[in-house]
Amino acid sequence: MKKIIFLIILITLCISCEKNDDPVVPTKPSIQHKPSLSNLETFYGTKVQMMEDPVSFKVDSLDRISEISFYCFKHTISYPDSNLIICHSNASAANGYYDAITNIYLENGAVKKICKKQASKNPDHPRFLQSDSILFTYNTNNNLIQIVFFQKTDESSPYELRGIYEYTYENGNVTKFRRLQYTETILNYSYDNQANIDYGECAPDMPFRFDFYYPLIYNKMGKRNVNNIIRVAYTYPEGPFATWNFDYTTYERVLDSNGLIKAIEISGQLISNDLKTTTTYDDGKVSFTFH
Repeated sequence: MKKIIFLIILITLCISCEKNDDPVVPTKPSIQHKPSLSNLETFYGTKVQMMEDPVSFKVDSLDRISEISFYCFKHTISYPDSNLIICHSNASAANGYYDAITNIYLENGAVKKICKKQASKNPDHPRFLQSDSILFTYNTNNNLIQIVFFQKTDESSPYELRGIYEYTYENGNVTKFRRLQYTETILNYSYDNQANIDYGECAPDMPFRFDFYYPLIYNKMGKRNVNNIIRVAYTYPEGPFATWNFDYTTYERVLDSNGLIKAIEISGQLISNDLKTTTTYDDGKVSFTFH
């Protein structure tokens, strides 16, 4: 039934409306050097039943990310040409002989498509695991307005629709993010009046953040937001789906004396699935380390 609903949504999907006014871009803090991200740690908070492993990065001689590591996985990045980034991922025998190739295709400097094929390289039982195809659509202002996710778990079968992301803009910022994956969630964003900070959207439930390789492509998804997200409010058109659900989240960025981000401090409120009980938290944090 959900597959049918998703297909109907895809066929009837209307592109979100955006204001075409060119916003005034505030002046960014001055950074005298260009450091490279080496480590990213995300802690959701003691009351939030979610977690992420720390992610570490290495760069090549051209200051491009060349390796990403987290948990037991190692991801080697190559750049065959200006329109293709390849990520080869693998894990040791102790962790299932996992192997994956992710091809990130760019057009005019922006991600157009991501194709990922996952397999088990176990010599006793090599097998296909999953294949993903992710399509990106931009408007004439080079704003990302839609991401569509397709997937198949049988190599000989056609792809099936797995999710849709939609973005609505105002004054150069995403104000509404509609996320259709298993269920529907709408995220409404509020902003400060400061210039968008590098890596300032590497936090949970930011509009363009997905998968471990986000820092690899965050500058390749069309125009970035003009300002910085400080709050997101959640609505659930089909009703809350978990025991505890996000009601709202706030973000505060901590910078060093050069304007380089050190941390994003996260607080917010959770609400029960019957909408009768709430609980707050204020100890979430994303921590950054740079070379």
